[in-house]
Amino acid sequence: MHGIRFNCTHCCEELIITPPDGPGDEIKCPGCDRRCRVPQRNSRRALLLGLSTIVAAVPFVLGTIAKLMAQPTVIMDWCRDFFACEIFDVLLKLYDPAHSRCFTTVELQSFYEASHLQLRSIETFRLDYFSGLNACNGPSA
Repeated sequence: MHGIRFNCTHCCEELIITPPDGPGDEIKCPGCDRRCRVPQRNSRRALLLGLSTIVAAVPFVLGTIAKLMAQPTVIMDWCRDFFACEIFDVLLKLYDPAHSRCFTTVELQSFYEASHLQLRSIETFRLDYFSGLNACNGPSA
């Protein structure tokens, strides 16, 4: 038989009660030495406490998402505008199962337009003789 997990109502320490103690019994918390009552399994109060915790977190989560969306978006990725990058793209397709493909600047721009996403700018940077990056700068939401 599984024990009943609950938190002490005084110090919030997690407690696990096994028979002979059961729902409704009072036990002494080893964390704070105070008495607390073992809750009923699936009690309505425990359910409401769990739901209230979730509801209390919603404004924080929504606020965090709003802050992230308010910032400009910058995406950088390898580009296929250079010959060596085309070769690397083919080799990665053969040897790296996680690799899908690299885009040229034109392909990347058309991908954004087809997705109805607006770009402030898209730039290509040459890193060395062999490789380069695309940098997409999107608007803030």
